[in-house]
Amino acid sequence: MMEHWYNLLPLILLMAAGVSLLAFDDWRLMLAGVAVTYFGAFLLIVQAAPAGIALIKLVTGLMASALLFVSFKDQKSEQPALAWSSLIFKVTALALVWLVMMLVAGSFQQIFPLNYETISGALIALTGGLLVLGTTKEPAKVTMGILVLYSGFDILYTPLESSILINGLLSLITMLIALVGMYISTRHESEYEE
Repeated sequence: MMEHWYNLLPLILLMAAGVSLLAFDDWRLMLAGVAVTYFGAFLLIVQAAPAGIALIKLVTGLMASALLFVSFKDQKSEQPALAWSSLIFKVTALALVWLVMMLVAGSFQQIFPLNYETISGALIALTGGLLVLGTTKEPAKVTMGILVLYSGFDILYTPLESSILINGLLSLITMLIALVGMYISTRHESEYEE
């Protein structure tokens, strides 16, 4: 189970970010959740990878969040506010999926030579991103869900790969996801206004 109890903080940050993406319709809170995801990922990656690479991942994630902030600042949500029953269902489903992921994270240690907390954090981000992708069709939320999903992959893969070139390319992919999401969201918003 948990080897270092101070890793509870990044796990809680990743869980709070997942809840903010599912439970709120305000894009500011959702973008804050994306930024918090990258901060939690940084706290996990810095323990197993060089600090420079972990810092690059953090800065790239925050830059992606800033790009999305610039593109969404005039955007209004197309969907009505979530009903309480929908909100309770989504958060309960997320909690149950996370509980299962925390229970099976120990068996992933046989595949990946990482500590329990890093694998748990990666699984939390991966499943949170997948659940966001499965429950929305708004381009802005889909982009944020993909970024959270990809940050889970980063948490899992970055400690295993020490190549600066590959980690740089992974960071470039994060920026490209944000740019494509920004383009699609602004295009979708302009079509929605017409």
